[in-house]
This record gives sequence, structure tokens and C-alpha cells, in this order.
Amino acid sequence: MITAREFFRKVWIVLVDHAGASRFPDEEDRFVFLQARDHVAEYRFGGKLGFGGKFWRNGGRFYVNAYPEDVKAHPAMQVVIDDVNERLERLTREHPEAKEWT
Repeated sequence: MITAREFFRKVWIVLVDHAGASRFPDEEDRFVFLQARDHVAEYRFGGKLGFGGKFWRNGGRFYVNAYPEDVKAHPAMQVVIDDVNERLERLTREHPEAKEWT
């Protein structure tokens, strides 16, 4: 069984590797700490999704999105969003206990 900290560290790796989130260790530690302890519903990470790039834990799932106007202006963002969301869904299926943290 995976702990919340371990799970959210895996989530951060997905955000870094596939959505361009910051590689600074402090940013990873802050994300993991806030998600594991405070259950933050919305976390702005930016990366390839620009200033509006956010990670969400809402409605029983984890996902990312960006400002609709940015996605409309830069269609490649939708490809990133779809890819990352599929990876987050897969990660959640691999670790069903994560549903408790949505």
C-alpha cells in the first residue's frame, strides 16, 4: 500500500516529466507536503500549460487543466492536458487507495 506522500511524489514526477512543472526540489517538496497533509484542491504549477496550468483534486479524480483561452490559442496545450490526465488516471488505477485523497 502506498502512502499519500509517496503517491503525490509520483504525481509530481508526472507533472515534471509531461507537463513541464518545476524541477526545483523545493517545489516538489512543497507540492507533496501540501497535497499529503492539507489536501489542497487546486495547485498552480504552470509549466507547459502557462500561468493557468493547475493540478486539481476534485470530483473523485486528479487532473490538470489550463485557462480555456490559452488552450484555444495554443492547441498543443490540449495534447499535454490529455496526456497528463490519462497518466494521472492510470496512476490512480494502480493505487486505488488514492481515491480516498481526492
